[in-house]
Amino acid sequence: MKKINRCLSILLLFGILLPILFVVGILFVVLFASKNPPLMVAGIIFIVFGFYGTPLIWTNYGAKKSNKRLLQLILNENIYSIQELSEQTGTQEKQTLALVRGLINGGYLTGYLIVDEKYLKLNQNVKQEKSRSFVKCPYCGAKTIVNGPQSLCEYCGSLIDNNHL
Repeated sequence: MKKINRCLSILLLFGILLPILFVVGILFVVLFASKNPPLMVAGIIFIVFGFYGTPLIWTNYGAKKSNKRLLQLILNENIYSIQELSEQTGTQEKQTLALVRGLINGGYLTGYLIVDEKYLKLNQNVKQEKSRSFVKCPYCGAKTIVNGPQSLCEYCGSLIDNNHL
């Protein structure tokens, strides 16, 4: 999930910067057309990148955002049937299958196999991403990470028996 969030953040940043670059380019062309030709050329380059890059970035952002929703359905809501995933996303099963394959091939969804093109299954041969669980320390009340049957509170150092929580 971190990988797709990082990708979305980068696309969002460029999606905001490219239209600004477009406007700056127009200003450079208007202000420096006769006074400073190199800045005018830079303005033309800014206009081209802003004009052509903005729709490409936003289209890619939208596709990644829908991929994130599909990833959330699989990882957070534990939906493994391609049919159910397609119903939840409002896409056809073939398209959903292609999107799931893209998530696996892109490294966004690790540790899963597609079985009979109908459902996902955990691949026991691939190391799964560690899921982090938190518990409230019964001694100091702080949130602490659970590691196995017993954990140490990061804040007060108390031993927490996770089996009884």
